[in-house]
Amino acid sequence: RLPFKAIFEIEKCYATAYRVVLDYRNWFINELYKLLLTVKTTASIKDPHMFLFAIDGAMVQLLSANSVDERDKLLD
Repeated sequence: RLPFKAIFEIEKCYATAYRVVLDYRNWFINELYKLLLTVKTTASIKDPHMFLFAIDGAMVQLLSANSVDERDKLLD
């Protein structure tokens, strides 16, 4: 719940920056989708979303101060 509240607060306080990030994310998802289609013609638009979700999760885990050992495993 807290991350969603933070997203709405950022959108309210920094509307222009939020819009730029949103546009970039949409562009990136479309580029990933086009790239996936060159490898797998049956790829759906959900595939780049899942890929980006995994990347987001990995970045959060890398930035986490809780587990240094897990960061090393993730980078390997």
